[in-house]
Amino acid sequence: MTKASRWISLVRMILLYLTVSLTAQQDAHFSQYMFSSINYNPAYSGMINTEFTLIHRSQWLGYNSTNNVGGAPSSQYLGLTTPIKFLHGGIGLTVLNDKLGSIRNIYSKLSYAYHINIKEDSKLSLGLSGGFYSLSSNANYIFNDQNDPNINTSSFQQTKPDLTLGIWFHNPKYYLGLSADHVNSPKFKYNNQLYSTIGLHCYLTGGYIYSINDDVKIKPSILIKTDQYPKNISFDLNTNIDFLDKYWIGFSYRKQEAIVGLIGISFLSNKSLKLGYAFDYVTNGRAAKAWTSHELMLSYVIPPSLSVNKPVLRTPRYRYN
Repeated sequence: MTKASRWISLVRMILLYLTVSLTAQQDAHFSQYMFSSINYNPAYSGMINTEFTLIHRSQWLGYNSTNNVGGAPSSQYLGLTTPIKFLHGGIGLTVLNDKLGSIRNIYSKLSYAYHINIKEDSKLSLGLSGGFYSLSSNANYIFNDQNDPNINTSSFQQTKPDLTLGIWFHNPKYYLGLSADHVNSPKFKYNNQLYSTIGLHCYLTGGYIYSINDDVKIKPSILIKTDQYPKNISFDLNTNIDFLDKYWIGFSYRKQEAIVGLIGISFLSNKSLKLGYAFDYVTNGRAAKAWTSHELMLSYVIPPSLSVNKPVLRTPRYRYN
């Protein structure tokens, strides 16, 4: 059995694991997911270029809880990835801070992806990431029964190891990725009792680039998200339109949650610096939420001429590295 077939078999086993009963919670999500692929799939590591991405999300901006405790959810993401030629793949780093009321989730992971050349312009990537998931609570909320032993009345913080697996296929015109996050289902306890389990989450993503002409490109994409319960399947369906490889506008729909508008611009002569903004308008459950969410994205791609991994140069007769 080849290395590729062993990895594919392992991914299939993970999908079968979805049938196991676990207590799950939804991971942080970002409307500009197409710029943060390594956050969902470690197999994206080093797939294209060396890139750095920062995203800040203010969800339900202006939301106040019933007892004015916790405030609106907020998430920050940092992603780094680079190809490493002698490793036959790439490496990456993901750091995420997710604040939900009195709960704060922080996780950081290092990832490695092994790239397999399928054709001259296509790759299959098999990825693995490992790191730590930290859950903390400041116990700053109102409860009715002060004698309930299952309610933590003091702050606590615990850190557990976390594991993610993924597979990614890349072609200059389209891509497809499948990943399983929190494979080891980290468990957190309070007073020797189970407080929370970070259940297995799976992500399926894909996209296509359609060139109308040299100046205009349409880029539809989708991100499907689920835990082990089929009823919890959600998806983001997006279409971005690029102009001159410098500007983009887009529109997304998130299942039973929001409609999203996106806009962005690339800077510098090589268009390596990108600034993006996403505006979410909540369509469901507005009585319990603020109506809008906002997201800022900053990304920088190191030009190939500055990268350690120099691009392949082709001429009609010769090929140089």
